[in-house]
Amino acid sequence: MSKKSMKLAIGQLIIGGMLILPPAIAADTVAMADTVVMAEDNGSESVDRGEEEIDEYDIGTPAVGIMALIMVLFLLVLVGVGLAIGVFIFLVISGLAFLGILSASAVVGVYQKSSRQGIKTFLLLSCTLAGAASGAVILYVLNRVVHWVSEGYSLGIGAATGLVAGVLISQGLFFVGERAYQYLKLRLKQ
Repeated sequence: MSKKSMKLAIGQLIIGGMLILPPAIAADTVAMADTVVMAEDNGSESVDRGEEEIDEYDIGTPAVGIMALIMVLFLLVLVGVGLAIGVFIFLVISGLAFLGILSASAVVGVYQKSSRQGIKTFLLLSCTLAGAASGAVILYVLNRVVHWVSEGYSLGIGAATGLVAGVLISQGLFFVGERAYQYLKLRLKQ
């Protein structure tokens, strides 16, 4: 190589006095470092390009940092609003389901002219709904840990199992409640 200086770009190497250029970097690209290495036949020398240090964590002016902070805060507020809306919708749907179960139980009790049938319907509907939801969630979480079946199957199997368990639990609760009512009725008569 001649004694005239060459500009080196980031990623170029000098090995044994020979300049190695990567194919993607042009030789006339200006180096971003403080010092540019000059290639010569008999060795290499350094030329100082200036006193300015380049910080790899420098994000520019303070305005850019302030804008980034404002954007992060704005996104956090949006996430909070989204969570609040989701919780509100969940509570509204849960309330409507509860009112539906309660009104259906009242209608059955009035139609059958028996408060016993209304209570039995209430227990049956509420326990099956709660059982199906909890069974689906529990089996989904267990499936994520153990990997038994696919996610869709785990939700379906969990909901079906919870539905059956809810029916059995509602029948058991009704039986225990009826026996307790009869026992208390006899005790209060004496």
